[in-house]
Amino acid sequence: MKTRTMLGGLLATAVLATSGVACSKKKKEASEQTRNVTYEQVTRADFNRLAQHLNIPLFWATDKEEPMVLSPKEVVVVLGPDKSLRTDWVGTDGNWTDRFKKAYGAIADLSRQGPSEKGLKPSEVERRALVRQELDQGRPTLLRANLSKLSEAQRNFVSQMLEAGRLIDQIYAKQTGATEWAGSVLPDDPASKYLFFRNQGPWCRAPATEEDPKCSAVPEAPKQVFGLYPAPLQEDSGFCDYLEKQPNGDDLMDHFNTVAAAAAEAAAPAGNAGAAAAAGQNNDAGVGPLVATPYSAAYTAEMTEVANILESAAQTLQPDPKEAAMVAYLKSAALAFRNNTWFAADEPWSQMNGKNSQWYLRIG
Repeated sequence: MKTRTMLGGLLATAVLATSGVACSKKKKEASEQTRNVTYEQVTRADFNRLAQHLNIPLFWATDKEEPMVLSPKEVVVVLGPDKSLRTDWVGTDGNWTDRFKKAYGAIADLSRQGPSEKGLKPSEVERRALVRQELDQGRPTLLRANLSKLSEAQRNFVSQMLEAGRLIDQIYAKQTGATEWAGSVLPDDPASKYLFFRNQGPWCRAPATEEDPKCSAVPEAPKQVFGLYPAPLQEDSGFCDYLEKQPNGDDLMDHFNTVAAAAAEAAAPAGNAGAAAAAGQNNDAGVGPLVATPYSAAYTAEMTEVANILESAAQTLQPDPKEAAMVAYLKSAALAFRNNTWFAADEPWSQMNGKNSQWYLRIG
């Protein structure tokens, strides 16, 4: 997500004949304003749409500099699988980098020629078309915050929350079964890579494609198997009723526990409920006796790291007396990530409002 279009490299030359001798002036690079004229090959809407197809983390936010012409001041780097910075696309001198020129050329080529299907099997051509259809059912929207007036401590707090969010995404991927398929996206398929990021897994979610079993970010087009429960158990659509009827049904149905087969719990990796179930003794549900494992134990590494970040964030805001309520919530939330006491963290969270903190945060 190719023939490249040369952009912005125009050079002016002149020839002057004097006394029978021809002299060439030194080549001069055209101004950025002149180069910008070439960045009018794709409309703003198509740029933002096709950037997703190519997994390019750029968004054409405004069109105020020169109508229908993209300029460096109008582009924003957004979150995505690519962890690039603005300086990767716009240099410190305010001009486009070579990386941006190459990316823009790819977007322009895709706009004119469509995607390449060379060497692909018909089934793969169909799958990739479904991926693009899935992406096109949504339109990218920019949520932008100006953090330039924040203090250094406040900016550090924002960075800490972004890192905590990244770790929670990793936990969520284990819960949904997406982790297993993260390495199966084909390297020459940027649209699928972006779909995997946007949908937090390979599965299609948009109305026109979610029921099509061939719509997937990976060629295997897997059926979703959640990591929260033993895989064999999920083959029965009524397995939740089965869990509820077990002697320990309250624990098995708890929102903050995973479920595994008791006989295999100790031998299975944390969070790998499917592997645990496979080693259990069979019963009417096809798995062994079931036990509940708190999130804090099932995902110890990530949960502990999030807790450390939240405690550090509390220290970051501690010197500001106006953030006492947020500091209290951060400490309670950190404890919940360590020992699964989520409801205890609700109390300090409920005490926060627009008058005792400038932030809104709900993390769990």
